[in-house]
Amino acid sequence: VAFGVAGTGVAPIRAIFESEEAMAAVKGSGRTAQLFYGAQDLDDLAFRERFECWEQSGVQIVPVLSRASDSFDGQKGYVQDALAKEGVLNTPSSSVIVLCGGKEMAESIKEFAASAGIPEDRILTNF
Repeated sequence: VAFGVAGTGVAPIRAIFESEEAMAAVKGSGRTAQLFYGAQDLDDLAFRERFECWEQSGVQIVPVLSRASDSFDGQKGYVQDALAKEGVLNTPSSSVIVLCGGKEMAESIKEFAASAGIPEDRILTNF
């Protein structure tokens, strides 16, 4: 399961990550959970104090910074590009994408997902 979020879009996703039932369903399906979280810089990432807890529940957190400092060694740019670059969609028929945040990001990821063969009903958005 790939989560693509930008800015305040992380707030509703937090509820999923902190729900024992939701995370048990992800783990029980044999899937992994990856959060591609976009912001301008590290200081803009909300809930950083919760990241360790989310990681312990099985979520891989991938910060994606559009205005990262030169010392930042993570993903730079935009969520849609990072998600495509990471190749998380290796099994299109069983991939699930949850998008929450900017409409432009979501539309770009939906286009990418369609070209990768992910069925439209496996892409969930907040709008």
